[in-house]
Amino acid sequence: MPKNTTKKKTKKEEIQQEPEEVAPEQDGAPVEDPKSVEKTRKSRKRNREEQDKPREPLDIGYNSADSDDEEVLIRTGNIPDNWYDDYAEGDGLVGYDVKGEKVQKAPELQRDELDEFLRRQNDPNWWRELNDKLNNKNVKLSKEDVEMIERIRSGRFAFAEDDNDDLLYRPPENDDNPEFMHAMSDFNPKRRYVRSLHERKRVNRYLQAIRRGWLKVRTREEILQEYKKKNEQVWDIWKDESITAFRPRRLPKQIDAPKKDPPAHAESYNPPKEYLLDEKEKEEQDELEPEERLYNFEPQIFDSLRKVPLYNNLIKETFERCLDLYICPRVQRKKINIAASQLIPDMPNPSELKPFPSKVSIEYKGHDEAKVRSLTVSPCGKYLASGDDQGNVFLWDVKTGRIRHKYKFEGIVDCVRFNPNKSVLILSVVNHNHVYMIMPQKLYTRDERKDTENLIKEFKNNFIPSVDTSSTKKPPCKWEFLEQSDKDFVERDVRVKLEFEYIIKKIDWHSKGDYFATLADNIQTSTQVLIHSLSKAQTQKPFSKSKGIIETISFHPVRPLFFVCNDQQVFCYNLQKQVLIRKFHSGARMVSSIALHPKGDNFVIGSYDKKLMWFDLEMGNTPYKKMKYHSKAIRNVSFSGIYPLFASASDDGSLNVFHSQVYEDSAMNPLIVPVKILRGHGVRDKLGVLDCVFHPDQPWLFSAGADGRLLLWV
Repeated sequence: MPKNTTKKKTKKEEIQQEPEEVAPEQDGAPVEDPKSVEKTRKSRKRNREEQDKPREPLDIGYNSADSDDEEVLIRTGNIPDNWYDDYAEGDGLVGYDVKGEKVQKAPELQRDELDEFLRRQNDPNWWRELNDKLNNKNVKLSKEDVEMIERIRSGRFAFAEDDNDDLLYRPPENDDNPEFMHAMSDFNPKRRYVRSLHERKRVNRYLQAIRRGWLKVRTREEILQEYKKKNEQVWDIWKDESITAFRPRRLPKQIDAPKKDPPAHAESYNPPKEYLLDEKEKEEQDELEPEERLYNFEPQIFDSLRKVPLYNNLIKETFERCLDLYICPRVQRKKINIAASQLIPDMPNPSELKPFPSKVSIEYKGHDEAKVRSLTVSPCGKYLASGDDQGNVFLWDVKTGRIRHKYKFEGIVDCVRFNPNKSVLILSVVNHNHVYMIMPQKLYTRDERKDTENLIKEFKNNFIPSVDTSSTKKPPCKWEFLEQSDKDFVERDVRVKLEFEYIIKKIDWHSKGDYFATLADNIQTSTQVLIHSLSKAQTQKPFSKSKGIIETISFHPVRPLFFVCNDQQVFCYNLQKQVLIRKFHSGARMVSSIALHPKGDNFVIGSYDKKLMWFDLEMGNTPYKKMKYHSKAIRNVSFSGIYPLFASASDDGSLNVFHSQVYEDSAMNPLIVPVKILRGHGVRDKLGVLDCVFHPDQPWLFSAGADGRLLLWV
């Protein structure tokens, strides 16, 4: 089949092949004039020829290649100009040229404000000069340059030669041209130049908020200052690797629940023998708290798996795990790369803090197997007194360890204390519900005892026994001055005897030696703590209501303050004003003992949950420092009267000695350093070291234990 060789005619050819004459309209239609048709055809042909004619390039007044020949003097790059401000003021340096040589600031650019003002007054064409920083010179505008700027500002072409109508776009006036546009189709709608009502309301709300101070609008200076600060901030990306990149706010990452620990060898029905507990280990596990035990079950051996009984704690442990998954929050801890040496505080070397007790010097033998409950040192430092469970009170010579005298009482001797006043030679002994004031005949000469005998006689003469029979209540304490014919006076050197309603466990003397306080054992009444006056032979009840069961008491060494400790709190009372002035929170489960620093600004508390708390009266109501160095309960704490030392005694059979430096400058915190662990006592019936006390003049420490040993550490 032959191919169709007919080509599609172009629009130009179609126009050229149009018939020269127009056929007349049929059916009575109007017939156009042939002359007008010929005129229209010629005008169209002329327009097409003008459009197809090539145009000559326009001369716009300059050559586009001229700008390529221009060179820039200063080649500092696209950097801020203020980087060279410091150099421009000193050396006049403004940059470097293409050869790397320094470019000094031109003299004409070094005018100050006064020179610039004078130049403007004298030169009428000063406004024509512009500062060309890249070429380091001033450029003066010519008349043509000024005309060009004025034409650009007025919205015209830069050069007058460009004002050619041929360059302007005119829409075609022909319907035959497809680019023809209707005259009314380019008008903008009314909504484009009428202010929006919603925008007006929004602007009014912003104005009202600004006027009332609800919305703060930053000034131009604040915006520039913030922008400058942001630009000046330079990040050192190699400084710290722990700094993570900023991330936008998003939901927290989901953390999967921790998996349950897989069963260990001890949970097998036939565990190895090394996982089985003997009787001693079972007793030790029973004494511990449930969370401190090695296992929450007892490993056993069964012949076969089918003989294993039901696990009784299965439901309980499953319920506790469900509670942990439901209540306990999950946290993904970030690993911090810190050296272990950075976590350890800088502490002085213990060898630089000597003297402090470090070894056993003398053992005072005589208590045998009895538990030594309490011990005390005389104010002169020559004699030592101790009491045990069998009712024995021994008086020792400190330097030789020889027994000077022995007193026998019925029952347990809970506490012995020497009067802190050197002129009053009295030893107080707590036995059951009695407190005995003893003047040891074997320790002192007749001349030394003379002053104390005269004081006791004076106290006895001033004593007026209570004869009030109207009250049905018994007095909390009964005083009795013994005569020389009394049995206790002869056998025990007792001068004054106090009888109480309850069992007494502790006595504490005031530093002046006249007042002393007694503490009853495990009762919750207002008479548990009583304060007595030896000179007046009177007893006072300081509290009208009970603050719970009191564990220990102590007088302030300087001020008229009295410290009372219950299970978890410490109360500080002013005895003169009879008011409560401070309440301290120990953070311990049960307080066991208290000791005050000789200066009176700090005190230490020991607890049965193995914690040792240091309090500073100027630092608030919580402990300044918490220490936990013992593995069992702390029984007693004691301060040295001269040296910066204090010690703690524990049921684990050890004593911890600390260096405690308290500075005169209140801005410096106390320095507390553990210096020595003393081990010399055994543990019997779950009891270790029961009491400790420092020598009044030497850095020596006395300790008494449940094993019957009485040791001197030097």
